Amino acid sequence: MQSSKLLVGLCLLTRLFAQSLPEVDLGYEIHRALEYDDVDETYLFKNVRYAQAPVGDLRFAAPVPPRGRNTDVQTGAKPVICPQGVPAWNLVQTQWLSWYLAGNASLFNFTQAEITSQAIVAARGGVVANNTVASEDCLVLDVMVDRDVFENAANVTSGKSAGVPVVLWIHGGGYVFGYKDSSGTGAGLLRAARSDGRRLIFVPINYRLGAFGFSSGPTFQAAGGVANAGLYDQRRAIEWVAENIHLFGGDKNQITILGESAGGGSVAHQLAAFGGQNPAPIKRAIAQSPGYHAVPSFSTQEGVWESFLSYLNVGTFEEARAASSEAIIAANEAQVADSGWSKYTYNPVVDGIFAPNLPARAFAIGAYNKNVTVLAGHNTREGVYFTIPTIETDDDLGAWLKTLFHTITDETLADLYANVYPAKYDGSLPYTNGLDRAVLVSAEYIFHSNKNFLAQAYSDKYYSYMFQVEPGLHGSDVLYTFYDGTDGRNTTPLVDNVALMLQSYIANFVTSGDPNGNGNVPFFPAHGTNGSMNGLNVTGVTIETDPTDNNRTRWWGKALYV
Repeated sequence: MQSSKLLVGLCLLTRLFAQSLPEVDLGYEIHRALEYDDVDETYLFKNVRYAQAPVGDLRFAAPVPPRGRNTDVQTGAKPVICPQGVPAWNLVQTQWLSWYLAGNASLFNFTQAEITSQAIVAARGGVVANNTVASEDCLVLDVMVDRDVFENAANVTSGKSAGVPVVLWIHGGGYVFGYKDSSGTGAGLLRAARSDGRRLIFVPINYRLGAFGFSSGPTFQAAGGVANAGLYDQRRAIEWVAENIHLFGGDKNQITILGESAGGGSVAHQLAAFGGQNPAPIKRAIAQSPGYHAVPSFSTQEGVWESFLSYLNVGTFEEARAASSEAIIAANEAQVADSGWSKYTYNPVVDGIFAPNLPARAFAIGAYNKNVTVLAGHNTREGVYFTIPTIETDDDLGAWLKTLFHTITDETLADLYANVYPAKYDGSLPYTNGLDRAVLVSAEYIFHSNKNFLAQAYSDKYYSYMFQVEPGLHGSDVLYTFYDGTDGRNTTPLVDNVALMLQSYIANFVTSGDPNGNGNVPFFPAHGTNGSMNGLNVTGVTIETDPTDNNRTRWWGKALYV
């Protein structure tokens, strides 16, 4: 009897607590906060819809704002992720990395590891564990906000007081995997802002991935498909923030977009969207390791779409749009698993509308949003993860590059061997063997060149950093961006002072446009014409010259591989 009374009491307390959490009326639905952190005094609104479910006729279409009125109070308690895909080569590379970092790369049994990965591809089962909870109805975002900021929302809405800046997080994952909170929450960034007497709101978003978000090509588009749908999702989320963030105490005129890897590449595409003619309502942008594989060729796009139809076992766009979610999720997963080395099959593409040009070209000709201040960063060993471990000679390198760029000519490769990345291993260049040369090629093509394009476009409104904490692999700074004081979900030990410093730089930039803030961190110089950047390492901060501005990254900017 006593236990029954206790259970009833706990249920009543739970119900009372839920009822005490605040609600926001978005017009199309009422959304209640799911969590309250009584230590940080923050509310977390989970899985707030920012677009209609992209299913039925909206599959492969641009996102549509929510309509109608849902009278049931939404809490977002159920996890929501978009359908995922992971290349099988990722499994091999993850194993090889530990050997490489230990200096034993030559001892790794690459052949056996590749046999294992190819068996996964042959089984057409993919390598994704969480697709069992994935749903096409995934266009949602979270809102993390300090209680005092939220309680001031009515004054912000009425115009009696100003709202606080907002940072919108675009996750990475090669445009095929990842989700809004896969790296953690924004709690550390909110703490960093509070420690300097500031406030910010953190908004991480989901967007469509793989075939769902980045199908393209002449046949696809002629049938009514929208290329770069995932980029349109991001744009819709940015617009949702501009339309609704005042209800949470935010300032629609102070939106920063923050992204890493594919998220950083997305930031670049948002800055260059529509050739700068229809800019997103953003004031600042942070691009960490901005990455994307340029796909300007319509023939390449067409091949990816035809391959997807084959995996789905259909012949037309209409059949693909009508296929079951289960079938299309499985086809996407299997196709992405079979991605060529260093590739993820899907990427943003030149579509003539959202992306009239490659971002590099857009920045070079001035066709981009110039009214933005930019902070960008990269890691010391960006390219390791994306390089075939067996590359040694020019022939090896050329064979690999031909799989990345189907239209690259022998003349362009000869120029690359002779003048850009010569096989000169005497210590005068940033590599001393064939593998490390290939690692540099990966780093500079996928990431460094994209960062340098931003530097050239925004030189007078641009800040740059290099994350130098070992091992400095791609994604290392993300662990520090989402540091929560306990290493959170990360198994890699973090250097607390570096994490807190990086978070302060980011929070300062989001809230003021200057990473220096009120002087609570070591001086962070503007990039300027001398290419200054901050090197973040375990001993502190050093002001250096940004190494991403060089003849090699400028060579990639010419897009001679097209």
